[in-house]
Amino acid sequence: ILGFTELLLRGADQGNEQERTDYLKTIRSSGRHLLELINDILDISKIEAGQMQVETIPFSPHQVLAEVISVLRVPAKKKGISLEYRWESGVPEAVHSDPHRLKQLLMNLINNAIKFTDEGSVLLVAKLEQARQGAKLRLEVRDSGIGIPAEKLHTIFQPFVQADSSVTRKYGGTGLGLAISRRIAQAMGGDLTVESTLGHGSVFAAAIDVGDLTNVKIMNQPPTSLAGDVKQESSGNSNLDGVRVLLVDDGETNRKLIGLLLTRANATVEMAENGALAVHAAEHGQFDAILMDMQMPVMDGYTATGRIRGFGYKGPIIALTAHAMKGDQEKCEAAGCSDYLTKPVNMDDLIRTVRRSIGTATVQGNSAKGGVAAQSPAPASPRRQLQSTLPTDDPEIREIVQEFVESIPERISAMSAALDANEYDELARLAHALKGCGGTAGFNCFTLPAAKIEQLAKAHQLDDVSHTLQELRDFEQLLVV
Repeated sequence: ILGFTELLLRGADQGNEQERTDYLKTIRSSGRHLLELINDILDISKIEAGQMQVETIPFSPHQVLAEVISVLRVPAKKKGISLEYRWESGVPEAVHSDPHRLKQLLMNLINNAIKFTDEGSVLLVAKLEQARQGAKLRLEVRDSGIGIPAEKLHTIFQPFVQADSSVTRKYGGTGLGLAISRRIAQAMGGDLTVESTLGHGSVFAAAIDVGDLTNVKIMNQPPTSLAGDVKQESSGNSNLDGVRVLLVDDGETNRKLIGLLLTRANATVEMAENGALAVHAAEHGQFDAILMDMQMPVMDGYTATGRIRGFGYKGPIIALTAHAMKGDQEKCEAAGCSDYLTKPVNMDDLIRTVRRSIGTATVQGNSAKGGVAAQSPAPASPRRQLQSTLPTDDPEIREIVQEFVESIPERISAMSAALDANEYDELARLAHALKGCGGTAGFNCFTLPAAKIEQLAKAHQLDDVSHTLQELRDFEQLLVV
């Protein structure tokens, strides 16, 4: 990274556009590699410090598996190998575990299999197993790669250890991926094991707890299509015409880069370098969205977000934070953030997130003091639709989803009444019920807001409940069956 940057600064490309592009591509690929290494080291550090968080929510296992395969087919295809997956048992419609950690586990294992397979195939096999302790989801990643010597099988799950020191030179990596994967599997109530034959390939098998499957439908095969939780009516639009953004970050480079990306998308950007300045700007200006760094001097993003929400700002506040802080997503949301972006920020993700966040808000209408919208507001971004992740082409499932959707107004009204009456226990009970059945009905968007209301009610902290109830009302308007 430093070497090729120095060459560019010294004009070593001599004006040759192709050579300059080659230098820049090398810098980009090396930067991505460095980021992967840092993220792995941060992950293993958090795990060894006992700070890895695993949640238990309902989700479709088929959807997670299909998404991972869809993403990783690209690098597999580049190597000329096939990547497929199949189920070898009935498929539960929903399981209770951590979909984000499961995806991380599978990404690690399948990426590894692709990396060490030069010809042939990688296959993900999933099956549901009944054990004395309850049902487990068994996931096997089978490859036809280089294999692992028998005497090395007991060491490869140790941090910074690889089967062969020459592997590092040829394939790269730190030897942390398998150590992280085993710890994830263990945190999810299972383990990760391996069988391998040198020169013929390997099979990595992870088993995780899936919770109580009572009354959960077991399908003979996975659904034929996937339904996303959030479906955009318009995609590929990078235009933020008329959108006013407050960008808060103590890093000058971050402000310069993110500000440039937003400006090129035709947004109007105002910047603040700490939370105190952000509070002042939000109180005296009108912004359609706020991008908030969470770790800053003078006043951090958590405090600033709370104060901005406190004086009535209803627009989206998007948390900006690093990979090492991913476990604090709930903390960001509890502070009042409505969305979440990790740094370094990807341009497409940035624009997409801003557009999605203002999709239910009136552009130019989010004055912190609740002021009236500007005389000539820019058109709002297309509204999004929330659709169940369950296969609603099945009439029985569709009926369940329809019943849930029709129950939402009554649920929200009951929570609002409990809030007005300061009935903490009843509010917590109602929120807990919504948190569970929302995910079961395939609307995971209700899970975190409902969990937040439950936590606030149990702590008798009702100041932020009204805002979160409004989030639920906004979601209600977007539900489709």
